[in-house]
Amino acid sequence: MVIKIKVFYYASVKDIIKKPYDTFELNTDTLESTNSVFKMILSKYSNDEKELNEVFKNCILSLNDEYIDKDKAITLKEGDELSVLPPISAG
Repeated sequence: MVIKIKVFYYASVKDIIKKPYDTFELNTDTLESTNSVFKMILSKYSNDEKELNEVFKNCILSLNDEYIDKDKAITLKEGDELSVLPPISAG
């Protein structure tokens, strides 16, 4: 079963990737953890791997506007939206 999801990027991640979102096709409806999402993004943007890895250390993810526990498996369905949220800095 192939499902399509959107992954939205914000702040520094969006600046590095140079686009607001991507659509990914997955052959599974379950990802092991948030690290699986980061690996999926890195596979598409390997030229920016070092910079993205640095930012991803402090990012959190949300699935359909709900924060995701970092070590929990993520169950997805067609049309789901993931967001990569870097830390928010006050200033």
